[in-house]
Amino acid sequence: AKNEAFAGALLAHGLRASTATALFNLTQNHTRGLYFKIHGKSSPCGNTANSLPWFVETPQHRLHATVYAWLYRSAIAMGALPPEALIATNDVYDRLFNGNRVISADRGWNLIRSMAADTRLTIAPCRTCSTHYVVSNNDAKIEMHNRFSCPSCQQQLGMKRRAARRKAHDA
Repeated sequence: AKNEAFAGALLAHGLRASTATALFNLTQNHTRGLYFKIHGKSSPCGNTANSLPWFVETPQHRLHATVYAWLYRSAIAMGALPPEALIATNDVYDRLFNGNRVISADRGWNLIRSMAADTRLTIAPCRTCSTHYVVSNNDAKIEMHNRFSCPSCQQQLGMKRRAARRKAHDA
């Protein structure tokens, strides 16, 4: 019953039925039915997102990945069980970004699982402001921790929006 409640809470945040099945040892039919009951449509099919370089491809992805990882780690530090921490992370993440998710519940689970299992993604401080961010340490992209500069210090956050506003204002 507890696993079903955890699964239902994560399915409400958009976690795929197949991921909930694997996480909570429930049957595929049960989680698909639960997803349909919550959303009124079938759970998405196909491969789940599992690219680790995706989390550091753009400044926005890095920022969202950092916030997501920090929320999860904070919940764990406060004594939450991993499923509770994942639910809380998704809930607070949605509220922080007004439901404009960059990281889906499935992608978030991939981030948390990957950071716990290996060091291809880790947290390191910016050399300028000391704010901790997700950094890459894998074959696709290696970031030297002592040379890492965050997107904020490099003024990479919000550039597209400002440029679009400037163009609209000039027209």
